[in-house]
Amino acid sequence: MKKNKKNLLFALILLFLAINCREKNPTNDLNVNKYLNLVDPDLIKFLLPTNEIWISSDEKNPPKKILENGNFKDSGYPLHNNTLFEIIGVYPSFENTEYYLVYQHNEFFWISSKIKKDKPKENIHIKSFYLQQADFIDSEMLVIKSNFKLGEIDVYEQPDFKSKILANVKEDEVHTIGKYVPIIKNINPMKILAVTDKKDRYFDKLGNWINISYKNISGFVFSSEVVPLVENCADYPNLKKSDNIFKNNDIININGNNIETTFWYGTNCWGIVLKSENEYSLALAKLASYCREDSKYRLVKIIDVKNFSKPETTYSYESVMPQMSCKNGEYSGDHLFVIFNGQNTANDVRHTYYIDTRNEKIIELNSSQTTCKDVCDDQSGCD
Repeated sequence: MKKNKKNLLFALILLFLAINCREKNPTNDLNVNKYLNLVDPDLIKFLLPTNEIWISSDEKNPPKKILENGNFKDSGYPLHNNTLFEIIGVYPSFENTEYYLVYQHNEFFWISSKIKKDKPKENIHIKSFYLQQADFIDSEMLVIKSNFKLGEIDVYEQPDFKSKILANVKEDEVHTIGKYVPIIKNINPMKILAVTDKKDRYFDKLGNWINISYKNISGFVFSSEVVPLVENCADYPNLKKSDNIFKNNDIININGNNIETTFWYGTNCWGIVLKSENEYSLALAKLASYCREDSKYRLVKIIDVKNFSKPETTYSYESVMPQMSCKNGEYSGDHLFVIFNGQNTANDVRHTYYIDTRNEKIIELNSSQTTCKDVCDDQSGCD
């Protein structure tokens, strides 16, 4: 009799577990979804417990959809081939998925589950934005990166995107954007309390959490969204002030006298032509710090550099010499940079580089395959 009672009890426990496991749809396990705080409440029931980044390989550029009153409508915009997107939810269920709920650059939309997609390469498509304690030399405050999320960031209760949002910091509280550089205001400054080693991912950005104080609260912001503010960049300990050969990890002033020209690639990344006493350098650099001195200083860190002897030459880049058009047989993309051996010699090329912003590298190409022409020879109005 006791044995039968035990068997009956065991059977009831199994039945209870089976019912609960069957009804526990993975789309409703919301404790691990980092977008719970951001999505429309009506979409919460569709969220997945984990989120994965993909890259579109669908050449048909399928339309982005909007869900209204149970019906999917075209938004009028496509999801372009070779772009990143993050699947954060499914419709109508995990077992029978017709549409993916997608996050992409602060936008939520739906896309057909039939889309062709590939896994992105982490070292190419997903970028590192970690901040270390050493990045905060002479820095006690943070400001918002000027192109992040339309000028606002969230402060979280814990170092976790799923935790409670304590406050929303507006860009105009800490700075306004002038023509070239931010004008620091700090009406309600974000003060640095500690740099944590807890790592996370925000869409295509890898980073860590920074403990800050804001107004009367203590919370956490993600490193990809912020940049240190230095009170006096002229006396910044690691600032390279000499005109010697430039190298990786050098901190330089992008508004300094040794800057020949700059090219902005977005995401706080620049291509820079630097001049020293006997050499020129083509550098790729990332934003390191904003400066209280406004237009006089902005600090960047060199992440790759190519040095070449001082040219008695011109160099071609679309924003520097828009009248010169160059192509290279090894490369079909943008950001081609060409160094010539002499003035006005379109096919006398010394060096050809391109800026690979995905791998954060400057790649030298075979200059024998570079051809250039002066577009003003074929068009009028170039004067």
